[in-house]
Amino acid sequence: MNTENWQTKDYLTFVLLHMAFADEKISMSELFHLVSRLGADRVVAMRAYIESLTIDDQLKIIKKQRINFYPGEYGKSSLMVEIHELCEADGKFCNMEKNMLSILEKIM
Repeated sequence: MNTENWQTKDYLTFVLLHMAFADEKISMSELFHLVSRLGADRVVAMRAYIESLTIDDQLKIIKKQRINFYPGEYGKSSLMVEIHELCEADGKFCNMEKNMLSILEKIM
């Protein structure tokens, strides 16, 4: 998938799917949140792409592309709000999600 043609929703879908997989599974609540927020077609296409990448490659894309879609501190904080909403969608904010969130905050 060519990240050059991404729109903001594509990047957001990528980041949120990365977080959803933090505990190695996507709950139905998280999936519902993603689909209702971003659309089923986008989520399905991005899931296939993200599953083809290593975690390191995913993190490189997240770091490199954030400035294009969520620039500056305001952009970063807006993105963090989106991530928190996803993590709370299933009523659990597990340690694996907290650890991944910490990693994302450091690389952004």
